Amino acid sequence: MKELYRDLSNYIRECKSDNFGFYCVCGYIIFSYLRPHALYPALNVLPWTQMFIMAGLVYAGVKGKLKFQKTHLTVLLFAFSSAISTIFSFDVDQSLKNLSTIFIWTLEVLFFTSCINNLNQLRLIVILFFITLFKISLFGAKTWVMRGFAFQDYGIAGPNGFFENSGELSLMMAMLVIMSMSVIHQNKKVSRFYYLLPITAFMTVLGASSRASQLGLVAGFFIFFVLRGQFKIRYLVVGFLVCYLGFQLLPEGQKERFTSAGSDSTSISRLTYWAGGIKMFEEHPIVGVGYRCFPDYFHRYYRYMIPEGQSWGARKEVAHNTLIEVGSEMGVIGLITYLFVYFYVFTLNRATRRKIITFIPNAKETWFYQFSIGLDIAQIVFIIGGFFMSVALYPYNYFMLMFAGALNNAILSQETQFIKTKKINAELK
Repeated sequence: MKELYRDLSNYIRECKSDNFGFYCVCGYIIFSYLRPHALYPALNVLPWTQMFIMAGLVYAGVKGKLKFQKTHLTVLLFAFSSAISTIFSFDVDQSLKNLSTIFIWTLEVLFFTSCINNLNQLRLIVILFFITLFKISLFGAKTWVMRGFAFQDYGIAGPNGFFENSGELSLMMAMLVIMSMSVIHQNKKVSRFYYLLPITAFMTVLGASSRASQLGLVAGFFIFFVLRGQFKIRYLVVGFLVCYLGFQLLPEGQKERFTSAGSDSTSISRLTYWAGGIKMFEEHPIVGVGYRCFPDYFHRYYRYMIPEGQSWGARKEVAHNTLIEVGSEMGVIGLITYLFVYFYVFTLNRATRRKIITFIPNAKETWFYQFSIGLDIAQIVFIIGGFFMSVALYPYNYFMLMFAGALNNAILSQETQFIKTKKINAELK
């Protein structure tokens, strides 16, 4: 605990020297993920998240830090494709109800990458992000322990908002395990106490009963240990042992879900919705059936695809596959722009690592170099989990882009400062 108190004290001390835009990002993280206004109704009198975003954008604009980048172009193109799909939607009113969401995400990416200007700020934001999510992971782990590690088909309910559903919560925790391990495992000065974050997140994934997230985490662990070990056998063995022990810790009910995959009710519903989504894409290949219209369109035109006697057929469901969700609702235009957003994270992180190596000594040992690798692996975990969930408009892809964009900007700023310092030293000599 002494290490945590020391680090928190340093955190508060370093925050005092940063600018208003940085504070706005801190407020945004707290109210987006910790959600104190949901816990304490007395606070729920103002649109806190929106206020922090707008205040940060205004500050960045006044200070001349609001610069349009390729990072912003990627999300803007996806937002425009959703608008095009809305115009040609089979139910324009339904599409319009949700259209603002994707443009708000675009503003959030612009806000975040404009207000975080250096590595010190980014490091503090990453710490704050981990602290806020630790509260959620601790709750998830505690819930699983309190019910005796037993299986529950409803999993673990998260806080109100994007992670309220057990599947979405589990996917967030799976990504958090990899992201936190990439930073903690590299830092030799970090206390073992900090491993509580990935451990509790790992426990939440096991207890949340989401096969998709568990599969994604297994893949993430394998890639993580391979990259960390540079293909050394001992890291491969450790990776397999972690996956084996994780499977042994699963409740019997969850193990049965894996053995019955493909034939149980959940699998049948997924396959049915996927078939319907593919059919929508084939019939409306350019702009889809309409932004956020999959449930209504399937319920109206494809109910005949539901096998008789299935209780889930009475409900309006989403596609349960992110790529099918985007393709069926927004057509090839939306699918291309969405994939551009997804793969741009890898492109940006790769460019960042190349830049780090050019001017920072022992670059591969720095926390930010390893964090960029962690972002890549977490992005892979996301796409695996997203293969069984409709999460195109959830925070995952966007905060990954925010961190990747902010890290790239911070490295470019660091390089500029390095070149200036080197030039001054040369002149002094």
